[in-house]
Amino acid sequence: MKRAINPIKMKHKQTKGVPENPTNNRVRQNLNFKKMIQLSDKELKVHLDSRGNAPKLLAENANYFGTLVNSKLKAILPLKYNTAFEELGCIGYQPVMEELTATIKISRSSGYGGNLCGKGSMEYVRFFLDYGDGASWQDMGMAAVNVHDIPDSKDCNGALEKPISYIVRLKIDPKNLLCTKANLPKLRAILSWNTPLNSNPTQSVAWGDMKEAHIQIAPMVLLQPNFPFEKIGSLLTKAILNPNVSLSSLASTSAADKAKLATIQEAVLAPKIELAELSKLYANEKSKIEPERIGVKILHETVYAKSPALMAQNQQIFLEAGIDWAASIKKFLSLKGNVNYEELYCVGLDYHKEALVASLRVKKPSGYSGSLCTKGSKEYVGFWIQTDVDCTWKYVGTAYVNVFDIALPSEGLAYSVILPFDFSKYRNPCGKPTVIKVRAVLSWNVPPSTKDQNVVPYWGNIVDSYIQVAPGKTWDGKNPVMITLGGISVDNINPVNGLTKPGAKLEFNQAGTYDNSPFAGEIVMQGLSAPLAGLKYRARVRNLVSGLSYYLNSPLQLLGYDTSTNQITHPVVTPDPVTFYYEYKDYLNNIGSILARFNPGTNDLLEITLENENGASVSQRIQMDNQLPQISLTIDKGGCGGYMKGETITGKFSVNDAYLENYALTSSLAPNVYSGTTNVPLTNFAFNTAGSASPCGSINLWARQKTIHNSVVAGYVVYAGEVVCLK
Repeated sequence: MKRAINPIKMKHKQTKGVPENPTNNRVRQNLNFKKMIQLSDKELKVHLDSRGNAPKLLAENANYFGTLVNSKLKAILPLKYNTAFEELGCIGYQPVMEELTATIKISRSSGYGGNLCGKGSMEYVRFFLDYGDGASWQDMGMAAVNVHDIPDSKDCNGALEKPISYIVRLKIDPKNLLCTKANLPKLRAILSWNTPLNSNPTQSVAWGDMKEAHIQIAPMVLLQPNFPFEKIGSLLTKAILNPNVSLSSLASTSAADKAKLATIQEAVLAPKIELAELSKLYANEKSKIEPERIGVKILHETVYAKSPALMAQNQQIFLEAGIDWAASIKKFLSLKGNVNYEELYCVGLDYHKEALVASLRVKKPSGYSGSLCTKGSKEYVGFWIQTDVDCTWKYVGTAYVNVFDIALPSEGLAYSVILPFDFSKYRNPCGKPTVIKVRAVLSWNVPPSTKDQNVVPYWGNIVDSYIQVAPGKTWDGKNPVMITLGGISVDNINPVNGLTKPGAKLEFNQAGTYDNSPFAGEIVMQGLSAPLAGLKYRARVRNLVSGLSYYLNSPLQLLGYDTSTNQITHPVVTPDPVTFYYEYKDYLNNIGSILARFNPGTNDLLEITLENENGASVSQRIQMDNQLPQISLTIDKGGCGGYMKGETITGKFSVNDAYLENYALTSSLAPNVYSGTTNVPLTNFAFNTAGSASPCGSINLWARQKTIHNSVVAGYVVYAGEVVCLK
């Protein structure tokens, strides 16, 4: 029996980042957000040994780290939410994209399962929402990122490139309310190193973290007050009955429908509140909003335009609003990085889906240009990156999130700003990690500078951090590259039998799969697209059982991103009707790098070939399995009252599937269980009800197959059940 080790006493030390420009007190390192845990050499060795042997230690004692509540097993190395290796920097939400986000800060160079050329380890984050409606915490799901040992290096200013900030994102389907009532659920995120999390919102983890914040769910657009349903009902009916045709296409055939579409667009666009109205609105509040706040766009325009005519025009606008122009200009010019209303805390990279993400907090209930039923205002974030190659800053884009006057919780509201960006040109082979410095500039209601990364915003601040770009393979610059098929990296699909290799994961969220899994439903192919934009390719499917083959020829639905509107777009690529060639798209028109979607609908082994117009090609096999598990369950005396209390319930069951993972037959009236991992022919079962205290119960049979469905779900469960009531 191993003796218990005392919990490690952590020494806390505030680590300060060194600003690139010491005179700019609004530029700071991400790592200042929270105190970093420091370890002695002895403590570090204990941690590294325990992390390296965690699977073995937990197999010997499931409560080795003391994470099991009320366990009879004695903890050997008690740890709870230990952040010596990883921690949650920020959590937040992007209301338009409906994505929850979490920033994971990796602070050390080792302890993550090996270098980039190996498997590394996983950082899991599970999200929960509490809408405050009495339902308590609701499980939203889990996302993850693959992390590795990244050697310490220094940036262009000699500062250590740690911590490295990784982002995980999770698309949700939230509850929506009208704009007349703010929907502000509490968000909880739990981080766990290398151990997947269950749906328990109060679970403990050894290495990891937990954070909470309130977020704002966007209101329903089509149910705004005075929405003109009676005027546009027929057009909406057409859209519902023709889901594959865009609303714009439906309206284009009729002048009347075009007018209806314009009516809809006008109805869903929230009104803008002018300066005079804002001045009156905020003058009646207890905490008055500064004129240099509400008039920031006009003041900024005046200062930078340097036009006497424009100045006179804007001065008149202030005069009509009852605001002192001279005093406002003076106070405006004195602003520099004011964070009284909003503040940026984290910036990082979604390692797997390639997007820069900044997390900010809105601090006050008003001062954001109107309520949820108006346009409100924008929190802009400009993103810059600096590589060690040339040490120059490169502007990569600006994104924003809309904010409003909302009666908010004391800690404020947590928002995320997301900018999809193509990092393919920065990829190196796995032996050479790519760590990049990233800068985010938050600026309220006025876009930040795109010319100078050091310009401090009037309202907002600047945060620096470090990100790591996923490694890439050596590429010749012209041949096609297939990255995933059916949601799985082609590197993790057996090239002969088309089944997943051990350890394969769904690439979009890093969820695990079963060994030797086949595929079913829609197959999505991802590959290199942006570097080949403008060139042509086609995809051929060959059935290796029947010998038949065909080229894909259906319109291809993609995901894009419009930087001007901050909206996800839905481009469609139509192949040439004769040659079946599609066109590679640039990153903003294909942020998912999707090259094909198809539903072969077979149980055979297929060979998928990606062909470029220049004759180069690449192929990958996948084994299809569109047959669900076949199960049967019969009870000898069916129906309620068929058995007396204390009698043995008997019957038969069977399980059959080509790729069965496991099955179980259970009853709530008896403790015994029938389970296994192999098919079961028609077999007798018996459940003795002598010990049952309940007069009614159920008999339940479920079977899980390994198959990956629709490129997003690993495993599929088929269920059958019977209710039994005892006399």
